Amino acid sequence: MPSPSRAAPLAGAMRSVNLAAFAAVAIFACLPRTATAHPSLVGSSKCGEDAHPTTARSHHAAPVPDNTMSFLMYYAAEAPTDDEMVPDRTIPGDWAIDSAQYKPGARHTLVVKIPDPGEFLITATAGIFRELGAHDDGRTNYGAGTACGGARYNLKEKWETTLLVWTAPWTGEPVRFKVTTANGKHGGFRTASASFTANENLPAPGEGRAPGSPPGPPASGSGEPVGEDEMNGKFVAHGWLMALAWAVLIPFGIFSARYARSPPGAPPARSDAVETVRRAWFQLHIWLNSIGLVSALIGGVLSYSAVEEELGDGMHLRSAHAYWGAATLLLGLNQPLNAFTRPPAPLPGEAKSAERRRWEKVHRALAWAALMTSIVAMDTGTEAAMNDWGAPKGGKAANSAYIAWVWMVLLATCAAEVIRWRERQKLGIPMWGDGGQAMNRNFVELSEIEGEDEPERGGAR
Repeated sequence: MPSPSRAAPLAGAMRSVNLAAFAAVAIFACLPRTATAHPSLVGSSKCGEDAHPTTARSHHAAPVPDNTMSFLMYYAAEAPTDDEMVPDRTIPGDWAIDSAQYKPGARHTLVVKIPDPGEFLITATAGIFRELGAHDDGRTNYGAGTACGGARYNLKEKWETTLLVWTAPWTGEPVRFKVTTANGKHGGFRTASASFTANENLPAPGEGRAPGSPPGPPASGSGEPVGEDEMNGKFVAHGWLMALAWAVLIPFGIFSARYARSPPGAPPARSDAVETVRRAWFQLHIWLNSIGLVSALIGGVLSYSAVEEELGDGMHLRSAHAYWGAATLLLGLNQPLNAFTRPPAPLPGEAKSAERRRWEKVHRALAWAALMTSIVAMDTGTEAAMNDWGAPKGGKAANSAYIAWVWMVLLATCAAEVIRWRERQKLGIPMWGDGGQAMNRNFVELSEIEGEDEPERGGAR
C-alpha cells in the first residue's frame, strides 16, 4: 500500500491524467467530420454543382469527362409501384421518349448507362428523385439514396444500367443531370451530363407515334453489381477485435467489480464455482480489462494501417466513427493510468479520505463513459462497413447483431442489479454505501493480489 506521503503527488498526477483525457474527448467531439468514401465522400448537404468534386480526393484522381456514359428518358407509371423497387426491371419500349425532353409534372424513369461502372452520385437542377435506397431496390435500411430534398441521388452499387424514378417539375425549365462516378476506391473521378427540355405536348406512353413507327428500345436495369469491391481484411480484423474488446471483455471486466465480489460480511456462496468467482473478482477485473484494452489497441493499429492503404496519409479522423472510436480508446487506455495513480486505501476501521472518494467516482465515471462511447463507436463502425467500405450485407448483419447483444446485456444488467440489491438488503447494507465504514475496502490495492487473495470474509473490506 502506498505511503501517505505519496498521496498528494499521486492525486495530482491522477487529476492531470483525467483532465487530459476529458480534454481530448472534448476536442474530438468538436472537430469537424466528413464522410469517408465516394459518393458519400461528398457531404449530404452539398447540392447541385457543389456536390461534384473538382479536384482529386483520397485516392480518386481529379474528374475527367467520360463520353461513354449516356442518359435516356422514359415514362414511369402515373403512381409509385412496387415494380420500381426492382433494379433489373424492364421498361417497355412504348414508354421511351425519343428526344431529350420530359413532360412537366409527369413521373419518368431516367436510364443512366455507365459502361465502366462504379458507385455514383447524380444531381438534377430541378425535379425530385424517388427514394429507393442507396442500392435502388426500395430498401433504405442500407442507407438512403436521396439527398438535397430529392435533387441528388447517391447510388452505392456498381451497375452498368441504373433506372432512377424522377418526377419532373411543373415549371417547364430545362433540367440538367450530372453524374460523377469512380470505379473502385482508387479509380479516378469521371463525369458526364445531359440536358432535357420541357414539352407539355409530349404524347402519353404508346401514343402519338407515326403508323408503322417501331417503339423505342426497352430498358432493363442491371441485376448484379459489376466487380464488387471487397472489404480490406484489416478492417475486418479491426471489427472483430473491437467487438471482442468492447462488447465482451471490457464490459464483463467492469461488471466483475460490481457484481462478482461479495458484500461485506456475506457468508460463503452455496456453489463452489460462485465462491471461486467471488474470490477472484479483482483478478477478473484486471485481466479482462487488460486483455480487452490490448485487443482494442491492436484493432486501432489495424484500422490506422487500413486507412493508410485505402485513403492515403492524412486521411485519418475523417468520419464520425473515427472520432468516437478514438475517444473510446483514449478513455479506455486512461483507466490503467488512473488505477496506478490512486490514493491509498484506508486501513480497516478507517474512513475513506476525500481524495480516495473522488478517485473512486472518477474511476467509475471514466469506465462508464468509455462503455457508452464504445456503443456509439460500434454502431457507427458497422454503419461505415455497410455504407462506405464494401460490406453492405455484412455490416448490416453486424449492426443488427450488436444491437441485439446490447439489449441482452442491458437486461442481464438489470437482473444483476436486482440480485445485488436483494443480497445487500438481507445483510442490512445500503445499496450505495454507508458513509465509508463497512464499505471502506470497496477498492482494494493492486498489491493485494501479489501473494495473497482478497481479505477473509467478515473482516473490513
